[in-house]
Amino acid sequence: MTTIAATKSVMAADSSASDDNGRVSVRKLFRVPGGVLGFAGVASVGPRLAQWLINERRGDPPDMSDTHALLITGDAIWFFDEVPHPYEILDPFCTLGSGGQAATAAMHCGKSPKEAVKIAAKIDTFTGGRIVCMEV
Repeated sequence: MTTIAATKSVMAADSSASDDNGRVSVRKLFRVPGGVLGFAGVASVGPRLAQWLINERRGDPPDMSDTHALLITGDAIWFFDEVPHPYEILDPFCTLGSGGQAATAAMHCGKSPKEAVKIAAKIDTFTGGRIVCMEV
């Protein structure tokens, strides 16, 4: 799985993906018009969602089954679930993925998104690899 941690202007993610064949490093954060997109779930869906947003939502959106995403815009956090029509998160931060609870606890203790993902990687066996951070 994954750990994504975000405020309205900063998002961090691990880079590990795993399946029955082992672990690889993948990109989980994308620059899109107006913000930064991060996803947890099916590895092929995140890039398709990013491309759909880059293409101004033209065409059919990707199937969001088993995938969740966050979009930060500098003034808001938007959550995508099974249907790619986001809703706004009113909290000051949000996390996703298998390490989400650990990252949430870290952020409640004042840690940055990047620090929160690093902490989650110490606890969650499905979080790992290089930690990537992007700002709006």
